[in-house]
Amino acid sequence: MPIFNFKNEYDDVLEYMKSNDFYFENVTFLESFDFIPSNLEQNLTFKNCSFKTKELDLGDEEKISSEFKRRDIYFNTCSFRSVRFRDLSKINDVTFSSSKIIELNIGYGSKLPSTLDIVGDNAVVNTLRIIDTHLNTKIILRLQRLDYLEISRVHNSGFLSVVSYTGTRILYIEEFLNFDYFEMDGMKNKSKLSGRFYMGHNSFGNANFNESDFSSYNRFIYLNNNISELTCTDSKWKSNNLNMTNSEVLEYFRDIKNLLTNGSAEYQKFNRSFLDSLFKYSNYQDKMILIFSKLISNHCTSWLLPIIWLFIINVLTIHFMNLSLSNKLVTFQDITVLLNPLHLNKHYSLWGQLESQITNQFVLIDIISRAFNAAVIYHLVKTFRRFHTS
Repeated sequence: MPIFNFKNEYDDVLEYMKSNDFYFENVTFLESFDFIPSNLEQNLTFKNCSFKTKELDLGDEEKISSEFKRRDIYFNTCSFRSVRFRDLSKINDVTFSSSKIIELNIGYGSKLPSTLDIVGDNAVVNTLRIIDTHLNTKIILRLQRLDYLEISRVHNSGFLSVVSYTGTRILYIEEFLNFDYFEMDGMKNKSKLSGRFYMGHNSFGNANFNESDFSSYNRFIYLNNNISELTCTDSKWKSNNLNMTNSEVLEYFRDIKNLLTNGSAEYQKFNRSFLDSLFKYSNYQDKMILIFSKLISNHCTSWLLPIIWLFIINVLTIHFMNLSLSNKLVTFQDITVLLNPLHLNKHYSLWGQLESQITNQFVLIDIISRAFNAAVIYHLVKTFRRFHTS
């Protein structure tokens, strides 16, 4: 395959591209070279080339017969200012290998090739916008650097995979409808002073989010998303400093709690946040229940709190029971009796002497003690079972 040195006029170069299998190496294409046609009769390869145009269009609007044979376009270690996809429906594959693109746009009117790959050790896309389009091809993006990702008003009925090995500073996904497969890996913000996350009005369908840290974004908005089929693996979500209204925060915590593995540490964190947010919308009775749950066991996440409360409750019970009697006939060893909410009075150690001295106050204290012990023991058991579904 010959190496082509760029000496021809622009139109002549395009004619060569359409009908010849050319290999461009170490070529700098000037600003006047602003599109590559799709009616190629041979494969087209660029290696270590630089494109100076403000925006390079891949594909044009020419009508190509259905008998046209599909060809490939391959870019290896090339650099671009901006790339836009037009009509590449008759191209088999477009690959950017270890190339750098400042801005990549897939939008309205884009007709993509059968497969689009941006991969390689040094693959960089500073800004990636997929807007107002219908995707029905296979797109695989494996990027060492991705600063800005926007997916907006997109219908996906193909295969879309976006991986950023060093994270993404700004992540914006809105009105994205996925009908086939979508995966997004490695999303996180490494900047301490910036980072914006917006995810609103999406239906993700069969999608996967993997090894991402959404909690790292300083500004975080999540609105009205359908994640019922979403799988999230080894990912973290933000649980505080959310830029949303109280009702939106409540919806967010409910969604993420259902997304996480039941019983995991991350699940417990979001369950606590969900219950704390729910408190603001609860009636008086529900607020009392939530307050009790938080005080007794921090919403069934602390095993030490219930044990401390069991000790305090039963020591106080013994003390007040003895105050209601003429003699101190309830001993410390009767804690083992009190710990059983279904105990019988005859189980008390000094029942023979106690039976004739029982007062109404004693009975009332015993009833209250049974109720508190039952509730605290339930929270203790629930705490130890939080890593198991029931």
